[in-house]
Amino acid sequence: MVSILTQQQINELSFLKSIPVEFGKEFVNITMKFILGNPKPRVLLKAAEKLQVDIEVIQKCIESITYLYTQSSKTLISKEEFGDFLKVIQIEEELRIYMIDQYEQQNSPIRKFLNKMTFELPYLKTMEWRLDVQLASRKLREQFQPYYIIRITTSDDKIFTMYCDFHELKEITDQLERALSEIRSQHFQRIHRYIK
Repeated sequence: MVSILTQQQINELSFLKSIPVEFGKEFVNITMKFILGNPKPRVLLKAAEKLQVDIEVIQKCIESITYLYTQSSKTLISKEEFGDFLKVIQIEEELRIYMIDQYEQQNSPIRKFLNKMTFELPYLKTMEWRLDVQLASRKLREQFQPYYIIRITTSDDKIFTMYCDFHELKEITDQLERALSEIRSQHFQRIHRYIK
C-alpha cells in the first residue's frame, strides 16, 4: 500500500495530524465530493481561513486524500490494509476509523466512477476479405497483379475498407504479430496491471 503513494503525498497527508479531527473529517467529505463529481471550491477557502494556512496546503492535502482513495479502490485494497496504511502514517485513531468507514461506504461508488472515466476502444467485429487478380492489361501483358480487398467492421458499427497488395498485407500482418508478442511480454503485463 505504501508504494501507491509517493513520499511527497505521504508528507502532504501528514498535514492531517496537525489539524483537529473535525477538520480532517471535513477534508475527507470534501474529497468524496471531489471524487464523485460535486466539488465546491469555496469550502477550501473557508477551511484555509479557519485554519489560518495557505490554500495550497489544503489543496495538496485534498489531492493526496483523493489519490489515496482512488488508488485504493482501483487496486482493490481491503479495509484492513487501508487501515494499516493509515496507522503507518500515524493518523489519529478517531480520524482513521472515520476514513476507513468512508472507504468502506464509498468504495463501490468510487469504482463505478473510475470505470465510467475509462474509455473503451472499438474492437474488431467482423473482417471480410477478397482476393482480386488482374491477369493482364494493355500496359502489363502476361503479368498478373493480385490485390486484396479487406472490409473491417468494428464494435461501434464503423466499416473500413482497404485495398492492398501482397507486400502491404504482409507488412500489416508482421506489425500485428509484433503487437501481439508485446502484449504477451512481462513488461506489458506489469504495466497493464497498474493501469487496470
